[in-house]
Amino acid sequence: MFFRLIIGVVLVGSLVGCATTQKPTTVNQLQIRVAQVESRLDDRERDAAELKYAVEELVVSVEKLVGSVGSVNRPSRSATVSSTKASQPGPVQILRVPVTPQEVQTALKKSGYYDGAIDGKLGSGSQKAIKAFQKDHDLESDGIVGKKTWADLKNYLE
Repeated sequence: MFFRLIIGVVLVGSLVGCATTQKPTTVNQLQIRVAQVESRLDDRERDAAELKYAVEELVVSVEKLVGSVGSVNRPSRSATVSSTKASQPGPVQILRVPVTPQEVQTALKKSGYYDGAIDGKLGSGSQKAIKAFQKDHDLESDGIVGKKTWADLKNYLE
């Protein structure tokens, strides 16, 4: 009897051991893959949230920089505006098309958005005029003269 009990325990133990060492079923494999994909998705969502935060910080920095931009003297068709503070990190682009600041100011004046002197200095008055023009013409009101803004604005030079 004792011998039968030992054989029964060994037999049950071997069967249980075999059941736990079997290959994963298709369902188990799919569950593992789903868990891996969910983990990667969570990682990417965290990365996206971090990138969004970094972009928001950059936007705030750019807005501060644009707000501190002073007047610029531009004899050439340069597309950058120097900051009035020497401590500012690099130039801010206002013109992204090959036009002079005088052409922009003239077009803004003829369109009724700018009442300052046409001096070739794209200061805060010029930027306000550019933004107002863009807003009224259903353009992105960013204060930057790009292709779309200039396409509408150059019509006032004729």
